[in-house]
Amino acid sequence: MLKDTKDKKINDAFSEAGSKHARGRTADVIQRTREALAKMEAEIIENFGVYPENSGRLTQTEVCRRAGIAKITLHSPAHRQTTRLEVESWIAKQQIKRKSEVQKFVSERADFWKNEHGKVASQICLYELQLVEKDVEIRLLRAENEVLREQLTMSGRRKIAALPKRGK
Repeated sequence: MLKDTKDKKINDAFSEAGSKHARGRTADVIQRTREALAKMEAEIIENFGVYPENSGRLTQTEVCRRAGIAKITLHSPAHRQTTRLEVESWIAKQQIKRKSEVQKFVSERADFWKNEHGKVASQICLYELQLVEKDVEIRLLRAENEVLREQLTMSGRRKIAALPKRGK
């Protein structure tokens, strides 16, 4: 009888340890799922109502992938009436843009950046042309300056002094 009591205590201890471990796993799944939902919601807001991954589709499978859990986990008895319903409710509340809207949005965004790139490229070309023009002007002014210096030096007037050359 003493052995039966001892076995029962051991079995109860194993059962309690197993239950505690299972509760910890369940809490971990819930936490990871909620964190994934929060990140996904932030991405949707950041991308103007478009979910940037999975071709813009929000599904239980996508939530599970982002949470790092298997989809079957949501169908287990521990999550069927809680976490799974929370995920379904969250997905239903999201007003994301559908595939055609996503394509249009991406196309508009690409067109916008293509246009901005064109503006920058035009500015660069304009700058390069202005730079060449200024270089020519600088060369002409330096040549004129040299001629004027020579004329001053050759004039022979005592009150006129040649200006020292800069940078030489």
